[in-house]
Amino acid sequence: FDFVLQIDGYSEKASYLLEEVLNQIKTFSMSESEFDTHKNSLTLDYENSQKELPFAQALNLFQGIVKPSEKTSLEKLKALKELTFEDFSSFQKELFKKCYINAFLTGNMNVKDAEKAWLEINSTLGEVPFDKEEHFQKMVISLSDKGPFSITKTTSCMGTGIVLAIDEGSFSFKTRAIQQILSSAIKEPFFTALRSEQKTSYIAASRDYEEQNKLFQLFFVQSNSHAPNDLLTRFEIFIDSFLQNFNKNIDETRFDKIKTALITKLKNPPKNLQEMSAMLNIFAFEKQEDFAFIEKRISALQELTYQEFISLAPTFLSKENKKRISVAYKGVLPKDKQFAYEEIEADKFLESCEYAK
Repeated sequence: FDFVLQIDGYSEKASYLLEEVLNQIKTFSMSESEFDTHKNSLTLDYENSQKELPFAQALNLFQGIVKPSEKTSLEKLKALKELTFEDFSSFQKELFKKCYINAFLTGNMNVKDAEKAWLEINSTLGEVPFDKEEHFQKMVISLSDKGPFSITKTTSCMGTGIVLAIDEGSFSFKTRAIQQILSSAIKEPFFTALRSEQKTSYIAASRDYEEQNKLFQLFFVQSNSHAPNDLLTRFEIFIDSFLQNFNKNIDETRFDKIKTALITKLKNPPKNLQEMSAMLNIFAFEKQEDFAFIEKRISALQELTYQEFISLAPTFLSKENKKRISVAYKGVLPKDKQFAYEEIEADKFLESCEYAK
């Protein structure tokens, strides 16, 4: 697993703070009573997560499906209940016996200061090297083209929450540019259709999602009036309607406006040192030291033509793309909103009816 230590603040005392934090990490100890207090507090947090809005629970489960390393709150709760103080103590003693350290330092320091900080980190925590070959490989799911599939869970919470995820393929700078323009164009119409016009929900949103070089488009709704299958059908009807009028919904003028807005946003510099540091850290360790990543994103958007966009973008969402998964949490609906057809055999149906003479 990853252990992240981040220090922000004034530079005058940063080195002393770093030294103190590192020493505390290495020599840290906890009594059994303190362990019980923290365990009870964390247990309550995970239990409360089961009372969140159904759409938040659906998003949490979706994250656990997409990334195996991203455990759901329910999985964490189960593991936590089985955790003993002896387990914790044993783990704590072994925690930094073997580690692989990455560090990124920015701010008011020279090379000598940075080297000193790095040596401090390495000498305090780096006991035995943790070879890259032994590292846990983070993975992200590639949805099956044998879909679409749906997962439905029940909850005691009020309402229905549903997430539809469409796998849009692997990352390239061009496909990411297409995805973002398409996602930007579809947000407002989806909200208007599902909430304002159909009045199915009070939360209705869509967004593009990139995870470890995989691209997804998400649609999610929180409803107090409709069941999961009804909402999912409405999602697909909306997508069909949007694609049937694709050139009208995203004409060349709208395409250019969205593209310009995305380029402008990418060109905006980080607002402060913390944002700059976080961005460079991502480039260093998540984007394989590609510090020209933003420039490549901008170039891909600038080079993308309208004809390329209208040729490729519809394939991302069309029914030909069967890489789809819906995750729903079905909760309690008000009695006046409980409307659903019941499956019944013809003879049973006739037994329940009377003929008028």
